[in-house]
Amino acid sequence: MNQRILLGVAIACAMAWSAATVAAEPSISLELRQIAPPRPAAPKAGADPALESLMVKAIPDRMMNVVTVSVVVRAHRDVLVNKAHVHIEIRDPSGDRLPSRGKHPCPDIDVWREEGDVRLRSGETAATQVRFHPGCYRLRPGANYSVIAAFEDHGDPLRASPPPGIMVAMKRVESNRVVLTYRGEETGRVQPDLEIVGTVTKIVLRKGDDSHEPWAVTVRVDRIISGALPESTFTFALHSPGRAGLKVGKSCRMKAAWTAKGYVVNEAPFRCL
Repeated sequence: MNQRILLGVAIACAMAWSAATVAAEPSISLELRQIAPPRPAAPKAGADPALESLMVKAIPDRMMNVVTVSVVVRAHRDVLVNKAHVHIEIRDPSGDRLPSRGKHPCPDIDVWREEGDVRLRSGETAATQVRFHPGCYRLRPGANYSVIAAFEDHGDPLRASPPPGIMVAMKRVESNRVVLTYRGEETGRVQPDLEIVGTVTKIVLRKGDDSHEPWAVTVRVDRIISGALPESTFTFALHSPGRAGLKVGKSCRMKAAWTAKGYVVNEAPFRCL
């Protein structure tokens, strides 16, 4: 009788250990496959050359200096995974993660992407792309940096319950590391925020642009309250000039924050006369 009891306890302990081991193992793994260097954006069909030139002056390295990273997500069991939670981390030579700079979302350019949960069966893979801007980090020319992809899902209270036997990938996992030598100029230089009083001279729809900021607003700089601006005009992108209270001919006071992509104007209602 005692032997049977001991055998039963041993089997129960083994089953509990096996279940705990499965639960402790990550349900997915990441593989960083390719890093594509920045390349000049192709001119948009029907774009206004003069307007594009103004936009380049307003936001010098806007989207032309981003680095594209391809990441493969591999499932180790039946799982639901939201690829939007894959992000990029830059590590210095000592292995410490470099913090991003700027007041706006900086590490991943694709901050607006919405992948949603994707179901993967054991052994299946799904690919995603993440882009980052080197200007988001303080990089030194000639120094080596590690690039990794990481995943972590903190949960969504509105997410529907998964089907029976299917788990949701949430635990943090990291990909393989790729070591790169930075060959560009020193980054991380921060310009002071800009505050000006200007007269709106032009509001035009940016042809061929399907972003969440389809309008270009040009103002004549009447007075610089703080910061420095070498140009006599200032052009910036905006989602809705009407909602912001902007009209041609209006004199408005506006603020622009410096980010890795240049000056970005807050779309809060402007103080216009």
